[in-house]
Amino acid sequence: MPAHAYRAVIEARGYDDIDPENVWDEWQLARKSLEAEN
Repeated sequence: MPAHAYRAVIEARGYDDIDPENVWDEWQLARKSLEAEN
């Protein structure tokens, strides 16, 4: 996928992909963010 298309997908859905090399740490950040919204 071209870089410009990837950036368009990220902008359209409103969040970045989780890095598969850093799944646990990024999940913890995402979970805290979701908890803060509720």
